[in-house]
Amino acid sequence: TAQDLTDLSSNKAVDFVRKVVHYGGNNIGTPAFWARQRQNLLEIVRQKGMPTGFFTLSCAVVYW
Repeated sequence: TAQDLTDLSSNKAVDFVRKVVHYGGNNIGTPAFWARQRQNLLEIVRQKGMPTGFFTLSCAVVYW
């Protein structure tokens, strides 16, 4: 309940928020998901270097 959330100590509240953000990262389309994808991409670039060519393909599903 809302009262339970307000009764959490600051440490427990921080842990709760971290868990919500962590599990939210598994839901496609959420900001946490895209933040995780961005971090993954940056890590690949860090390990392998900048790509010499980069392109994306789309079938534009929304506009068909």
